[in-house]
Amino acid sequence: MSRPRFSWSWPTAIRPIRLRSQIALAMVAAICLAVLFGYVGLTAWGVWATPRYVEELSPPARRAVAALEAGRAPLPAEITALVGESEKANAAVSRDQDMALLVLTLCASLIGVLGGGLFAGRLSAPLESLAGAARAVAAGDLSARARPGHSGSGETAQLLQDFNEMADALERSDRQIKESSAAIAHELRTPLTVLRGRLQGMLDGVFHPGPREIEALIRQVDGLTRIVEDLKTVSTAEAGQLSLQLGLVDLAEEVDDLIRTVRPDLERNGLKVELDLRPTPIHLDAARARQVLLALLQNVRRHASEGGAVRIETRGDDRGVVLRVMDRGPGLTPEEQATAFQPFWRADSSRSRDSGGTGLGLAVVAAVMKAHGGTAAISARPGGGATVELRFPRTV
Repeated sequence: MSRPRFSWSWPTAIRPIRLRSQIALAMVAAICLAVLFGYVGLTAWGVWATPRYVEELSPPARRAVAALEAGRAPLPAEITALVGESEKANAAVSRDQDMALLVLTLCASLIGVLGGGLFAGRLSAPLESLAGAARAVAAGDLSARARPGHSGSGETAQLLQDFNEMADALERSDRQIKESSAAIAHELRTPLTVLRGRLQGMLDGVFHPGPREIEALIRQVDGLTRIVEDLKTVSTAEAGQLSLQLGLVDLAEEVDDLIRTVRPDLERNGLKVELDLRPTPIHLDAARARQVLLALLQNVRRHASEGGAVRIETRGDDRGVVLRVMDRGPGLTPEEQATAFQPFWRADSSRSRDSGGTGLGLAVVAAVMKAHGGTAAISARPGGGATVELRFPRTV
């Protein structure tokens, strides 16, 4: 059972704040905290401590303080007592004020440490998840994903999203490589088995090495050569290395020339060819264009000959040139249409190697169109059947 895939992204409205903004806000908060504890704290301490210091004065000095607070002039003796005790009171106030400032500083530092720890945790937790996922991927677990949670900065959230997308791509690529390797082994096994069996039979004297036997062996070698060439086309196109010999050609003329060659073979399979070719001059690789059309026609011949007809159209517009191949075969489901251009794809058992196909025809079509910067799409044809549409752009 495959592990459930984790996918997460911040909603746009609550996307994490960028790291630089978080640091700036943290600095502002630290300054505000210092002002709060320094000014407000000392002011509150003064309001609380003043009555205690007044209580420690002598009665004449207290009466002088009370008279001053009430806006009256104290008596000379009261003023003398207050002046005499002021130095001692100021020393006590200064000592207690320093102690209060120290306590307030310790409290502010403790809150700052706690806040800094929470802030650092918000930033480090996604990075620790990323590091763990990276180690797991490096160890071969391509299903590992980073889990950002609901904290962190905008940069770390984007970094984790990019890593998870990269891991998804690696997992898909690894899965495609394994599937392709198994498919290639399956495709090569049959002709190699036939070749070995025939050669062993000739060696043992079971088969006479006559012209018919040699022709049969050559057909198997041709099949192997076709598989290798198709694989080369697909792989080089995926790597962006498929070479094109571009030139100004009329796609309609190329289609017409090819149809003249393959029409007899199509008619022997019960297929009537209907052409609606309009002049379509464009820069493309004529040989590759014939290659993709031939692949499509071979696909129709193998799997849609019961439809009795195949229609080919060429159209041109400002965006490029369109080539359509339409049959009246059984058609494809939407799910099959989505995967039809994958290498070694076959819809059902009727599309097996026994019918002559390698499962690479449509993959070669997609590869050539990708090299041209064009697109290949397959859809249901109104009235039954399938339509393959190839669009070549004006510039490559």
